[in-house]
Amino acid sequence: MPIYAIFLLVILNCLPASGQRKVVVLDARNHIPVVGASVCTSGTAVLTDRGGVVLLPEIGDTVAFMHRHYFSERLQRFELRDTIFMERNEQMKTIELPEVTIEELSPQQKALIGSWARAGALIGAAEAPKGIVNFDLALMLDRRGRRDRQHLEKAKEVLKKWDKKPLYHGDR
Repeated sequence: MPIYAIFLLVILNCLPASGQRKVVVLDARNHIPVVGASVCTSGTAVLTDRGGVVLLPEIGDTVAFMHRHYFSERLQRFELRDTIFMERNEQMKTIELPEVTIEELSPQQKALIGSWARAGALIGAAEAPKGIVNFDLALMLDRRGRRDRQHLEKAKEVLKKWDKKPLYHGDR
């Protein structure tokens, strides 16, 4: 291969790709990635992944970074860097709700749960293998599948106990 071809390949590999730009969005205080931040530029919106990384398809004049727990940032194209730090909005607090316990179900709720169970059974029957003999070695060796089947049996027992409770009689 001629030397000028190798030189051309080295030069082309050093040039940045002009289609996308990688930006990392981090918390300004503790440098933890901001997951699910919306990055808007020239009519398109993209969300950051688990690492706070977003690939911007095209960069317009301004880029906006928004998240419900952080103050919004709006930057010009020349201000955009590879890492963006967002300040947490301390006034946006999460609300802790008390635990809710349901003791009785109305007939409408029971009918709805029954329809879900029938629909699930129909889906399972449609996905069931056809034939007389079914042998699946991977299924036999799957510990998680056994655990899931045991969990399903326990859930069925709990539902049977719920069915034995008295019917809903309106407000008491």
